[in-house]
Amino acid sequence: MVTGAARGLGAAIAQRLVADGFEVVRIDQTAGDDVLACDVSDRAQVDAIAAEVGPVTIAWDKITNDQ
Repeated sequence: MVTGAARGLGAAIAQRLVADGFEVVRIDQTAGDDVLACDVSDRAQVDAIAAEVGPVTIAWDKITNDQ
């Protein structure tokens, strides 16, 4: 899950993760192509996205150690 994924650094991070073979859920305050709308400062919106997306596996070791 990448926040701020509609543009800028968030979009670049999401694109890189996808290119590296990860399944990425993209969220931003404004929905777009493959981007779900979610204001992360709004608990109700975060809960709704979590319910929609379901369990998320974090691959932090894979991201940080496979250079």
